[in-house]
Amino acid sequence: MTITTRAGKNSALTHNELDGNFTDLDGRINALPNLTNTTADLDISSLIIENDNFDQVLFKRTNQTGLGGKIIGIFQTEFSDALTVGQGTGFWTRIAGSDGQVDGGSVIAMIKDYTDSNNWDTQLLFTPVSQVSGTPSYSSVLDVSHDKFEVENTDAIELNSIPLTGLKMPLTAYADLPSNPDASANGLIAMLSTDGAGTQKNSMIYADGGIWRYVSDSSVVAAS
Repeated sequence: MTITTRAGKNSALTHNELDGNFTDLDGRINALPNLTNTTADLDISSLIIENDNFDQVLFKRTNQTGLGGKIIGIFQTEFSDALTVGQGTGFWTRIAGSDGQVDGGSVIAMIKDYTDSNNWDTQLLFTPVSQVSGTPSYSSVLDVSHDKFEVENTDAIELNSIPLTGLKMPLTAYADLPSNPDASANGLIAMLSTDGAGTQKNSMIYADGGIWRYVSDSSVVAAS
């Protein structure tokens, strides 16, 4: 399908050429997916005006298990090198008003572990922005992975605005706890089902310098 212009032809259009332009446009419109009922991907990358290293945005209806067949937005960043730990993609937020604009922050999905295309883990990083005297500060406040979440750079989690009957944590056997090799794991908490010796505990524990301890009395959890 091609549109013929007078500038391109350098002369007046014939009746057939003029009619052909309308036929061409009609064909393009009919080729567009039915956005109310379609399995086709809707690529809106051409609608992005500000384009900083932009790769791809898709809105896609999916039947993938766990997503419920809903319309989802797919943000994709392509790397020229092989997939490795630390690569990621996500979205950035901005709030604008008559007196200026502020950057709200980002939600980034990042590769945490990668072996091959069949074996990998990711984590989600939530990063709000603070700016003082024109100097922005970016710091992740929440790190979520498939086995845990970590709250960073904050003194407390405020739950008083959320109607809760309780916080539910999955029971986890000692052998399945996240790795805890050194003091960098301080602050991790978990609900222990069985200790390293296989004894039923069903108790809350916390990490302390490479050691798991019971919240109730700070005694060490048996590793074997």
